[in-house]
Amino acid sequence: MRYCPLDLIENFFRRYVVYPNEHALTAHVLWIPHTYLMGLWDISPRMGFFSPEPGSGKSRALECSRRVAHNPMPTASITGASFMRMVHEGDYTIFIDELEGIYGSGQARDVNGTLTSVLNAGFESDAVAHRCEANTNKPQIFKIYAPVMMAGLNRAKLPDSLKSRMIAVHMKRRLPGDKIADFRKRRAEAEAKPICEALTEWCAEAEGKIDLDALSIPSDVRDRDADVWEPLFAIAQVAGGEWSRRVTESARWFVSARTDDSADSSGLRLLRDCAAILETAHTCIPDWLRAELFNMSDAPWSTWGKNGSGMTTFALKQWLKDYSIKPKPVRVGGVTVKGYHVNQFNDELARYPAPTEGDGYTGYNGYNVDNKNNDVTDVTDVTTVRGLEEPFIETPQDDVADAFEERAAKLEYDGGLTRAEAEAQAAHELPELPDFLDRRLTR
Repeated sequence: MRYCPLDLIENFFRRYVVYPNEHALTAHVLWIPHTYLMGLWDISPRMGFFSPEPGSGKSRALECSRRVAHNPMPTASITGASFMRMVHEGDYTIFIDELEGIYGSGQARDVNGTLTSVLNAGFESDAVAHRCEANTNKPQIFKIYAPVMMAGLNRAKLPDSLKSRMIAVHMKRRLPGDKIADFRKRRAEAEAKPICEALTEWCAEAEGKIDLDALSIPSDVRDRDADVWEPLFAIAQVAGGEWSRRVTESARWFVSARTDDSADSSGLRLLRDCAAILETAHTCIPDWLRAELFNMSDAPWSTWGKNGSGMTTFALKQWLKDYSIKPKPVRVGGVTVKGYHVNQFNDELARYPAPTEGDGYTGYNGYNVDNKNNDVTDVTDVTTVRGLEEPFIETPQDDVADAFEERAAKLEYDGGLTRAEAEAQAAHELPELPDFLDRRLTR
């Protein structure tokens, strides 16, 4: 019986790795041949293996992949500069393990900002980065397009931008009944050698058969997801047999799973949670909104941040500012204050419709032209539109409150203090805190 090399790869992976489901295995197998045909693709999807605890098979998946992927280059620590030079000088498939060392803390994420940029941009075939040559101070262009597979514990908080370019497999420790072979590098390499030879020959033949314009990708796998999965659909189409069905089911499953995972869209999750809180209240001050976010039992905001102490009011303002949502004059309890209006969130969410089952998007179901909140007459919007019942005057308290939040956040994240310690230190440094801040610190 003549096996397609994809079948050989699948058997090799099954021997040493326990997957959470068949969709993960399908994606893993199809990702390997795409590393041999990088000149064909516009996009090279990142692939990642993650788990809450060690010993779940993440590194084993990478070790098996290295034995059959094209020109593998493994690393457990890498900077953006070294990634650029490595990719520019060699035709490598990069394997990055121990991601928690790169993205395990806010400080580490800041330090590795350049690496994030090249990982994000380097999944496109025409991606380049620029650096000045040390001696001549002239700009030098680096090619950064390369296939990348990575692995780490869940505490490696990857940026949302990188997650959107990735097929992420969430591994689990195997059950007592899950049997796999003992992995020995010398044995695995001997097993993988004939597979690599067969795969190299197969990919050389497949290169002339792949027609990306003739691919049939389901309409519910669209936009960035379609870009990510296009190479895998092309590989499956040439392989024939059950692979076309399997890649379709796998792509749909991963797209659906990522849509349901709030960690993959933190900013939008925050917008939707704020909109839900304000559906009845309509307006609020930032402190109250932060407190209500903390009270959402199924949301991550009460344990957000470097020390797990929860999202601060200052951090909330900063996140919302990224979506052009800023405190403005509103009426709360008959008093004009600086706060938020529900329409600010609904208007912004209309730009980011939530995906639904079936053919594409139908829009965010919390916002439409007939929304009952659109005609609320007892809530003030913006002074230049409807006017305030009372004149709004910014007071020195507003500046002090912002300064307090900014200083407390800096002490917490840069100084390694708990939230309570950071607020106490900020209060000591700002002795002229208004009464409402003093009350908040002692409540």
